Amino acid sequence: MKILDLGSGEHPYMEDNADVVHVDNIYLSHVDLVFDVTKNPLPFKDSEFDKVVMFNFLEHLSPNEMVTVLKEVYRVVRLGGKVIISVPYHSSGNASGDPLHISQFSIQTLKFFDYDKSSEHPWHFAGFKFSLVSWQLSFHPWWLRWMEWVVKKRPGFYEYHLCYVIQPADLRFELEKV
Repeated sequence: MKILDLGSGEHPYMEDNADVVHVDNIYLSHVDLVFDVTKNPLPFKDSEFDKVVMFNFLEHLSPNEMVTVLKEVYRVVRLGGKVIISVPYHSSGNASGDPLHISQFSIQTLKFFDYDKSSEHPWHFAGFKFSLVSWQLSFHPWWLRWMEWVVKKRPGFYEYHLCYVIQPADLRFELEKV
């Protein structure tokens, strides 16, 4: 399996029995390619990767840069390939505490990544089609993990009434190229 770790940062993605290519726009000892995907197309062949992971990366991009990156991800991941994304949830200190975070994400944001649910959004015409496979909010410390069940059952209720009271750390979601 060939995996692209885009925006790998200080915590590179690793997976057993996989060839992982680590890309970031700054040099770090584990980075295989120093590259700014917001300015140039990725130097990889079409459909070269089985999976693309982006952990704590998209929140650093403007909406226009995000579309540029997602177009490139769509190009380099194979049909049926997975895209795993983790971003700080909008009400968490992780999201608002970093001045380099430009974009914020909530459960409602996920519809813009799912082609079938984004027909009224300009991204629908951006040239890429992903299907939302799954999503999860991560709660810390461990004794708040029961909230994951509550959020899955009533996401709207959670976002409108509880997200600032019981704050998750991250929103993780999986897309599939269709």
